[in-house]
Amino acid sequence: MATLSQTLSSRRVAIDAADVSGLGTAATRDDAFFAAASHDHTLAQITDAAAALALKAPIADPVFTGVTASPAFEDAVVTMSGTTPTVDLALGGEYRLTTTGNTTMSVANPPAEGYTTTKTIKITQGGTAYTIAFWAGITTVNGAVPTAPAANETMEYTLRASTVSAVTTYVLTETGVLV
Repeated sequence: MATLSQTLSSRRVAIDAADVSGLGTAATRDDAFFAAASHDHTLAQITDAAAALALKAPIADPVFTGVTASPAFEDAVVTMSGTTPTVDLALGGEYRLTTTGNTTMSVANPPAEGYTTTKTIKITQGGTAYTIAFWAGITTVNGAVPTAPAANETMEYTLRASTVSAVTTYVLTETGVLV
């Protein structure tokens, strides 16, 4: 059986006895047998790096073609109750409410600066049609105020919330009656 020094010598590795325990100094040595502790390479010196980077989309203004894919995810369904429910934008992707009286909705946890989120709100009326009042400051499509569902109907709404320059804009669209 070969000794450590014979094995190292046959592979033409220069190593001091002090370097064997933990390889601490070997990792930082700068000689013909070890890489320097830090490297300063230009992009042109790294094989195929420029070509590989050219295939990546720029962060500032990416353009995607073909089919794009993202990791699968599911947003939670949040069941709201009462006559003063809050749509907490941090909790889920779909919010459901069955009315029990005239209802005044509110919203909490808008998206962070520079972000937009889109949520679905489903409101179901029982045998009695109650009024629904959404929070102040909602922008609607074509200026049309979203209507409440009729008795025994479920209305779906899409809410888009965007925060820009520390101002959150809420756009509520009446998607339609679910059958």
